[in-house]
Order: sequence, then C-alpha cells, then structure tokens
Amino acid sequence: MRLLDESGMMAIGVALMLTVVLALFGGALWQYSMAELKRVESTEQDLQALFLARAGAEMVMGVWMDPLQRRPAELPMKLDPIYYSSAAGKFVQTEEPPADCLGVIEVTVKIEEYPFEGKLMEATVIESVATVGSATRTARLMTYPHRYGHDLGWYSDQTGQIYQPTRSVPGELIVMRTDPPQTGIHIGENSPTGTIRFEARHLVFDSPLHLGNGSSDLRNSRSGTIDVALMAEVIFLDGLELVYLPGTISNPTKHYRIELRLPSGEDRGQLGSEIKDKIAAGSVVNNARYGEVYFGSGDTRAEYYYWFAIFEIGLMIHDYTSNLDLSNKGFYFRDGVKLDPKTIHAHIKNGGSIASYFTQLANTGLLVPILEDEQLNREDLENIQPFFWSQ
Repeated sequence: MRLLDESGMMAIGVALMLTVVLALFGGALWQYSMAELKRVESTEQDLQALFLARAGAEMVMGVWMDPLQRRPAELPMKLDPIYYSSAAGKFVQTEEPPADCLGVIEVTVKIEEYPFEGKLMEATVIESVATVGSATRTARLMTYPHRYGHDLGWYSDQTGQIYQPTRSVPGELIVMRTDPPQTGIHIGENSPTGTIRFEARHLVFDSPLHLGNGSSDLRNSRSGTIDVALMAEVIFLDGLELVYLPGTISNPTKHYRIELRLPSGEDRGQLGSEIKDKIAAGSVVNNARYGEVYFGSGDTRAEYYYWFAIFEIGLMIHDYTSNLDLSNKGFYFRDGVKLDPKTIHAHIKNGGSIASYFTQLANTGLLVPILEDEQLNREDLENIQPFFWSQ
C-alpha cells in the first residue's frame, strides 16, 4: 500500500528544506543581534568615556582658573584617579574604585610648546584620559594668550574711543590696552549711549578708563547719561575718570559713570556670608553676591563742568576736580553698585567729603574694603590664561 504519492513526497522535501533554511536564518539573525548589541554597547561606552574625559578636564580647569587656588610650582603633575559612582551620580576620589564605578579618569597637567606668530610659545595642557569598559577616550584643554578688548571690537586701540560691544566672553580674562597704553579708553563722538557693557570673567586694564578724556574730547562726545558697565568677577583698573556736566535749556547733559556688575551666569562672584571675615571695614549683605575691584596706581577722579552762556552761545567751563582717593586700594563690590559723579557731587555740596562718601558705601555693603592679606595679586591673575579644547 502506498502511503504517500509524489505530491506528498514533495511537500515533505519542501518542509525539510524550510526547516534547514529557517535554522540557518535564525542562527544568522542571532549572530547579527549579538554583534549589534556589542556595537551598541561599544558605542555607549565610547560616548560615556568621552563624557567622563571632558568632565575631568573641565573640573581641573575650574580649579586651575580660580585665582584663590594655589597651583603646583612644577609640572608635569599627575592627579590621583577620579571615579564616577553610578549609584551616587557623582565623581569621587577614593583609594579603591567604588563597586558601582562606571569609569576611571586620569588627569595630567603639563607644559607643551607650540608655534605662535613665528616663535615657540609654552602652553599649559590639561590632558584627561577616561576608560569605561573597553573604551578609552582622551580630552585636552590648552591655554592660549589672553585676548584684548580691541580684538573684540570694544574700543579702538589707537584712539581709545569706546564702541558698542557685540560680544561677551564671561569665561575669559580680557586685557584692556590701547597703543600707546597711556591713551585713555573713553566715550567719544561715535560711542553708543545708554548702557555700554564690557563682560568677561576678569577685566584687567593696562590703560586708564578716562570716560571724558579731558575737556577737548568731552566737548564733542556723546550727550546724556551713559553707564559703562564693567561686568566681571575681578576687575583691575589703572586710572579712572568720571564726568558730570549738568545740562541747561539749550545745552546737553554729559553724565558718565561706571557700574560694577558680575558677569552673567549662576553663582558668579562670592556671597557676602563667604567674605564677611575678609573685610577691613564696613559690612556686607550675607545673601548678596560680590565681585572684586582693584584700583592701581593711576589717578582716580571725578571731573565737574558747567555751561556758561555768552550771547546764547554755551561755553563748557571746568568747575573742579574731586580726587576719589582710590588708588592702590581693593574693594568687594556688591553686584550693580555705581560710581556716580552726580551723587558724589551732591554729597560734597551737602557738607560731606570723599572719605565720608566711601565710608557710607562701605557701611551699606555696596563697596567694602578688602583686608590687605586677602587681596588678589594682579600678576597672578594675568598668569591664568584661557583654555580651549585641543584635538
């Protein structure tokens, strides 16, 4: 008796063939899936290693850029390993890696030479190597020379006339210097009005900030009340001139003052509660934020003028000069305080003095003198050069 005809035999053959093909396909699919899982895992570890490497470099840079921190006298310097704890979600430095360690970061700070404008320069390099599983990534930060305010278009390095700043660099130290350096940075005929903002992490003036720059320039400069906002955590000035010329019916006001402000961003400057033991006089507001301003050896003054009319022609006459007596002194400034020649003028006219005016600012926590031992050194600050990512 025949159990299967030819069509039955063919069906069995097809079924066997499909079984073999499906087995082969399943095996190939399994191998592909395993390879894909390994590729995804490898990619994830590579990205995690890159994140840790950059985070390690940025942590060390933050300490290195802090003028209050003491840097090592000799380089290279290799730091103790830094681990990332997955459970705690933070970086730790322990003798042994934690049980939930995602990866390890090893950071070295060293000096390297690089060509710049035809000569070899030395740069500080922060090299961070992170390992996660089988993936290792390296991130490098490298210093470059400080930039100048005129490189950013803030003023003319030849004339000192202030322009409208279009760029802010809240992470850098910017040097404000004219050529020659004794040329004052000032408000001129083509300067903007309103508030002019110079924003950086630190501002170092190698040239005086003479807002009026003498009566000849003042005669042609912009009218109105103009605030020059110096927005930085640390400011070094080398000479300061404020100006007040009250207007009349037919002649304009020229009122130039400075505003001391912290740069944009969270946790800029220091809390009053953090500096209250570092002040030489006055008081601070505990929950207010403060920066630091230092007046160099250059003169600090407020210039006063008035209009005198002859046959309906206004002549600008110099009235008097107030010596602000700020040279070679350092202060904590409360964010947003203004040095206003009009206010100083009113204080003096009401029987006060320059000394009593600044005592009043100190007592109200606006501009508070720093203890000499707590003051920053300009040279140390200038030695902190900006870092940039390097390939």
